[in-house]
Amino acid sequence: MSGKIIVLMMLMLAFVMPVQAEEPIKLESSFVGDKEQPAVSYFVPWKGPGGADKLYQKQEDKYEKSIDSVDREVMLRSMRIYNEMNLEGRNPQ
Repeated sequence: MSGKIIVLMMLMLAFVMPVQAEEPIKLESSFVGDKEQPAVSYFVPWKGPGGADKLYQKQEDKYEKSIDSVDREVMLRSMRIYNEMNLEGRNPQ
């Protein structure tokens, strides 16, 4: 029995062909940032404020434009879409 195993192993070794691996392909890349950007950014207004009184704005003026009446149907539709999109990552209530 062991003689058959040895013969089978010898036959298997005889049919095994030596295989050489292909030479590996080396991929090289590099990233170069934009060297034209300055280290410091300067923001220059294209138009002056027009006077010292226009530099400051009343709190009421700031929020007056953002607080408007909203139609009930529009608000409900917006809330439904917001809940369907699940923007906060939790189940809608």
